[in-house]
Amino acid sequence: METKVHSLVPIGSLPVENVQALASKNLKNIPSRYIRPQIELDVVSVDESLQIPVIDMSNLDDDDGQ
Repeated sequence: METKVHSLVPIGSLPVENVQALASKNLKNIPSRYIRPQIELDVVSVDESLQIPVIDMSNLDDDDGQ
């Protein structure tokens, strides 16, 4: 029986131009490899974000052994 071995070592990487090289080309459009997809951010209510949580610490030093 033949066993296939998959390499975990990257075979190579794509050559990437530095920023100066891209800027010197005076490109009209940004190359697609540099464009990230838009991400949706969670909506945060202004009222909720202004509230400060309160923790009752009076029971932390309770001598009743609870």
